[in-house]
Amino acid sequence: MKIAHNILAGLFGSLWSALVGLIAIPYYLKYLGIEAYGLVGFFVALQALLQLLDLGLSPTINRETARLSTSGNMRQLKDLLHTLAVVYWLVGAIIFISILILAPFLADYWFRSKSITQIEIVHAVMLMGLVVAFRWPIGLYQGVLIGSQRLSIASYVSVGSTTIGSLGAVLALAYISPTIKTFFIWQVIAGMIMAIFRRYGCNCYHWDNIYSAR
Repeated sequence: MKIAHNILAGLFGSLWSALVGLIAIPYYLKYLGIEAYGLVGFFVALQALLQLLDLGLSPTINRETARLSTSGNMRQLKDLLHTLAVVYWLVGAIIFISILILAPFLADYWFRSKSITQIEIVHAVMLMGLVVAFRWPIGLYQGVLIGSQRLSIASYVSVGSTTIGSLGAVLALAYISPTIKTFFIWQVIAGMIMAIFRRYGCNCYHWDNIYSAR
């Protein structure tokens, strides 16, 4: 019964994420325009490229969580998660600093726009780096949830995160300001919420709150 529930929850999460993403695209184009939406496309490609830096750590923590939780070695699992959390957040900070430094170069030599100023592009790229930094540890927390067979929690958190990130951005563009800066500021906020939700999900374990037990 638990397996069926986890499968259905995972399927629902995947379908919902795809559906929300498709629904949001026309509104992004409406409020941002083609040129600004090009920056969103660059942001998506940047995230996909930077995933190579994960170096297989997410599948590893998934496997180790399953192994150690089954064997009951909670102390070792707690230490592993604490160490990897530090590594993930450190890598996220390095990525942010690197993108921050490269932002003026990218704005000057990579992007060309008639409707967006260079300074707006610089700010947008800097905000991209901050979004990536906040989202970077999410792979760790997601791996922990999946490895502990908490697929339903992982799916529900993913649904909430996708809804906040996509539909929240549409509302921000519609009612606050239809600019690329507003879009990425909202993504920074959503990235923080995503990381907090997933870490809270990891804290909800039956094994004595491994994150807070230090």
